[in-house]
Amino acid sequence: MFYFVTACVSPFYGDNCASQCSCGPGALRCDPSRGCVCNSAWTGTNCDVDVDECVDSPGICQSDDKTCVNEDGGYECNCRAGYEKVSADDSVPCAGKY
Repeated sequence: MFYFVTACVSPFYGDNCASQCSCGPGALRCDPSRGCVCNSAWTGTNCDVDVDECVDSPGICQSDDKTCVNEDGGYECNCRAGYEKVSADDSVPCAGKY
């Protein structure tokens, strides 16, 4: 006995191509067998739930003079009050204002 398997055509996926992808802003693509595939900054069945990097990786901004601010699809390291950015590189510490 032979079975023929036909690959689903986007945006359909799953058994008999019966499901349809409704991927959100964090999707990389619609996989023909499992649906929405999210990039690392998003989660959820449809890749529409933002990952809070500030909660998941509390040391992400790496210094006491910075605070992490979650954004859709990422995060930003901002200087705490009394400090200012001296570089766009988040690994560089903020400088104290005088």
